[in-house]
Amino acid sequence: MTYDIVNVRSNPAQWMAWQQSVFSDWDLLNTLRKAEFRASLRLEPFVPPEGKTGDSDNTRYIVPRGDALDSYREHVSSVVAPKTIQANRNGMQWLGAGIDALDITGETVAIFGSGQEADHRKALGNIVPTEDWVRMQHCMLLVPDAEEYHYWSWRAAHRQPEALIRVKPDIGFQARLLKAEKAMFDRHKEHNQANMKPANVV
Repeated sequence: MTYDIVNVRSNPAQWMAWQQSVFSDWDLLNTLRKAEFRASLRLEPFVPPEGKTGDSDNTRYIVPRGDALDSYREHVSSVVAPKTIQANRNGMQWLGAGIDALDITGETVAIFGSGQEADHRKALGNIVPTEDWVRMQHCMLLVPDAEEYHYWSWRAAHRQPEALIRVKPDIGFQARLLKAEKAMFDRHKEHNQANMKPANVV
């Protein structure tokens, strides 16, 4: 297995400490707001290739129920749960991610959409919104041996279609992403070390 499950979700202090020790998908989403970082990934302009999002299953209409996790579980009829993971391969331990749904075998990884109308409309057209697509490529770096990567989009407000898109890895993009993330992680680490207060000398 290329990752370890990190049990920090229920402890805010441990969660914060872990977040500061890795570059996670949350760090990625925040960093994507920086023009320099987006440029290094060649994201301007950028549209995730429709041909690589695979097929979608978006024809069923549903009655509002539960939340995104409940609806996904029902759709795939599988035992899945959210997991916080950290890469354990040599030289990759600085990578972390919060997976929205991981099955017990580790063969299926799912990331959920924002639930916003514009993003959901794209998903119904078999397109993963750019930031979610980039996040999925990040998660694939940690779980490269999974058999399927799902993007799940579901809106709770009204009776509506749901969308599951099977996303394919983009190896070339992942190489750019890994390089850019490592540079950003090293920069954050240097910044934090420079701002650490020295211990008082008695």
